[in-house]
Amino acid sequence: MRHGDLTLRENELPPVDSNGRFIFENFGITEFMNPDWSYGFDQQLKIADQEIVERLEDVFQVQNFMSVQQFADLKGKKKDQVLDGPYANLFQGKYARPFAVAIPRVRIVRGGLGKAIAEIFVPAAERGYRSHKAGFPNRAFDTYRKGTLEGQVASFPGSRQDQLIFALAERPQVLWVFMNCLQGGSNNADRELIKQLPQEFSLGGTITNGTVIAVYPEIAAASNKNPLYFNAADVWGSACSLCFDPGDSILVFAHWSALDNRYGRCSGSVVLRAS
Repeated sequence: MRHGDLTLRENELPPVDSNGRFIFENFGITEFMNPDWSYGFDQQLKIADQEIVERLEDVFQVQNFMSVQQFADLKGKKKDQVLDGPYANLFQGKYARPFAVAIPRVRIVRGGLGKAIAEIFVPAAERGYRSHKAGFPNRAFDTYRKGTLEGQVASFPGSRQDQLIFALAERPQVLWVFMNCLQGGSNNADRELIKQLPQEFSLGGTITNGTVIAVYPEIAAASNKNPLYFNAADVWGSACSLCFDPGDSILVFAHWSALDNRYGRCSGSVVLRAS
């Protein structure tokens, strides 16, 4: 793959299949299995841009950090760019359900990723998941890692999550997050694949996956028939990662230790900055 843009060289293999999933074998990656597409998303439910921006303001408790027009323009321009190239199946694939989000400007200092996750992004996920308007106020949100994040989380080298963190220190960011485009791959496979994608792509962690859940709980965390999400960009402790696991009556935020495990219902995410 060519780094730095969204094109392919002549004779390069296609990166994304007709289901909207990266083709691991075309990247020389073997640590994956077939996805179980019975785990996925409601493809019919749509949320208007106005509602998305209102939800973002609510879950992050920051008002007027981005206008609806700015959000719509940025996400639309990036989508059009992708649709015009070899990664179009990220939007057009049979099981693809891309999520557009925005994140307010936030300064995450070196060594402060765990603190930001604990104080900003996990609370945002819980706030959205348990909201009365869009979420599930009578369900539980279980943070198994409560009290164990500060100073214990780092970005996996090569995940490119640090690029997002640097960008967020400058201004709010609009993102497309593809939550099931790596379904069936292990954490290790996800981390290897991202290194072969253009620089515009990064691997999703708690920052982005938590934001998607916060804004789209009725789609991304509706039941145990949603995927379990690997937050593969995050390293917790010395050798583990983090994850979100939706259920019928609960959403669990926990760690994942066996980084070579792969299951048909589990997926890492890939993130594309639109701003």
